[in-house]
Amino acid sequence: MLPIGISIRQSNKKNYIGLKEIADQLNVDRATYANWENEMFDTKSQYIPKLADILLLKLKNYLNRKRLFIFQTVLSMIEQEYLFLICQTGK
Repeated sequence: MLPIGISIRQSNKKNYIGLKEIADQLNVDRATYANWENEMFDTKSQYIPKLADILLLKLKNYLNRKRLFIFQTVLSMIEQEYLFLICQTGK
């Protein structure tokens, strides 16, 4: 299991979350949050549930955007194929 700071940092990079954004949502100073992320200090246990909620929500939003992009791409491919077939059949 990774230390919590490394886990947080990796999750932030994957989800494009800014340090300031999370610090603001936790109502902590940006430097405090940076220290947690860099393993300079332990994350206070009272913030861990809220931090988990923030990161999970960000992950869900990221996955939803990916799903939407995939859906739009597939739909576009189907539309292009449909138009191609119409042009080929002359209808």
